[in-house]
Amino acid sequence: MMFLYNNEIVVIWKENMTIHEARHLLDPFPTFGLGTIRLFRPGFAQQSLARWKAAGRIIRVASGHYVFPGSVSDETDLFAIANSLYRPSYVSLETALSVHGLIPETIHSVTSVTTRKTRRVDSPVGSFSYRTLGTRLFFGYVRQEGRRHPCMIARPEKAILDFLYLNPSYDRPDALRELRIDPEAFSGLSQRRLDAYCRRFGKGSLEHRLRALEVVMSDAGT
Repeated sequence: MMFLYNNEIVVIWKENMTIHEARHLLDPFPTFGLGTIRLFRPGFAQQSLARWKAAGRIIRVASGHYVFPGSVSDETDLFAIANSLYRPSYVSLETALSVHGLIPETIHSVTSVTTRKTRRVDSPVGSFSYRTLGTRLFFGYVRQEGRRHPCMIARPEKAILDFLYLNPSYDRPDALRELRIDPEAFSGLSQRRLDAYCRRFGKGSLEHRLRALEVVMSDAGT
């Protein structure tokens, strides 16, 4: 609440917040916690957050991260949550390959890469897994607009390279065929970007796996 005193604006912060106010104020955030609420209500108590959770007014996704019931309705909501839970991170690997139409499977766990340690989060709204990449390899992703929030997701070329880099067992034609990558979708990728990204990894073994995949894709398309 604000009022004018001696020609100066004075702000009085309310310690309490109704659940309806919370929904309005916290809507721009994919997940929220006590720190987020205190941006708007510095005196907001941890006990109030606990009461909301106990009453089913909010859902705990991970330590310090909550969402409102009904706020997750499509995959982009989950992608934004994945970005928010563990920073920095972007959606990649199997999830990004599926989104870009490169593999036929629907991925039930949102897969991401991060510069932090490997982690998995299982929650009432979904499962989220994170694999570690070095800081210099944290590139090749774009901001994608979602239903409610933007999210960061790998370009298709980077998703393939992230997967091959983190799964070195896929180094033979028979193993690569098991990925069931769609040859038509693969042929639509930017060869220039694929090669440039591969060079940035600086790994001859990764280039070997990429060339083996290209041969498998070529044979499948004939």
